[in-house]
Amino acid sequence: MSSELEVVRHEFEREKAKLLRDISSLQEENYQLKIKVQIEESKTMKVQKEAEIVRNDLRDLHLKNKKLRNTIKNSDLGKSSAEWKEEISNIKGGMDFWRGKAKKEEEKTARAVLELKKKNLEYETMSEN
Repeated sequence: MSSELEVVRHEFEREKAKLLRDISSLQEENYQLKIKVQIEESKTMKVQKEAEIVRNDLRDLHLKNKKLRNTIKNSDLGKSSAEWKEEISNIKGGMDFWRGKAKKEEEKTARAVLELKKKNLEYETMSEN
């Protein structure tokens, strides 16, 4: 009976050693999984922070865009294409008016210069006589 007890005891010790190795292996695997979870949590936190920064930047850009649109609207820069064409046409019309007026003034000045030269020539011929 003692040899049978020894065999059972020996088998029990073998099973115990095997179970201890399995437990050790599972503990190591559990440790590795915890490390992976920590790494993933760290990555997730980093991505969340970056996403928050992007959301804030987007919100800031939206507000700046809104302010810019209001500035454009208030400064008459937000005119339609037709309104801009009309304004350009008006400016061109004004330029044509002033060009015409300047040309008339140049012609008037040229006539006055010619008249003065004529009178000067007459005066010189009268002075010589």
